[in-house]
Amino acid sequence: MSSAHATATELVACTATVAAPLDVVWELVSDFGGVDRWSAGAVTCTVDGVGVGAVRTVERDGRRVRERLERWDGSDHSLSYGFVDDVPLAVAHLVATIAVRGGDETDITWSARGEVADEDRVVVARTLERFFTRRIGELQAIAPRLAAERD
Repeated sequence: MSSAHATATELVACTATVAAPLDVVWELVSDFGGVDRWSAGAVTCTVDGVGVGAVRTVERDGRRVRERLERWDGSDHSLSYGFVDDVPLAVAHLVATIAVRGGDETDITWSARGEVADEDRVVVARTLERFFTRRIGELQAIAPRLAAERD
């Protein structure tokens, strides 16, 4: 894809409510190396570095992806990460953001920005939406159980 034909724009934003307190949900999603803690199925995650700039390697279902922590804001309960290697989508400079808000229940928004040609936008957005929705569903299943264990 030629960047001359695209500028970074919002591609997708998925929102949902997790039936668990904000502190439990934030503890899970903000742990950059702890993806396996809120994943269904076998996932491995290793991290090189600490804080912004750290790179995690996530392996799941025979796929491997390396992601770099671009922004982490504990007071705003949000983080952003980019991709070290090319992703198998027609998108460049892809950056995903997870933001959580709430109290006894937590609203999560998982969004992505990137450069994509107009003719590829729908496919890229649908693919990201499916992934984000699946991962939010895993969080919705796991976070309430962890919250109940703490009570």
